[in-house]
Amino acid sequence: MAVLFDRTNARKPCSPFMSYAASAVIAEQKGDFGKAADAWKAAFSLAKKEVNSIWAITRMEFCRHADHRGWGGVNES
Repeated sequence: MAVLFDRTNARKPCSPFMSYAASAVIAEQKGDFGKAADAWKAAFSLAKKEVNSIWAITRMEFCRHADHRGWGGVNES
């Protein structure tokens, strides 16, 4: 599994945006798209840069679609 960021080497704590974004990514990897969509929504509300806002809203919409379609089920490929 890839490491998103290493807090032990960070000089400052991660931003609230990054905290929610990291939670969203982990939820996506687990196939919990409903939880991921909620985390992306929270990240979107905290984004200070336009690029982060666009990324968060795009991922939120993707995760909502995936949750609606039932993606992330056991033995799904």
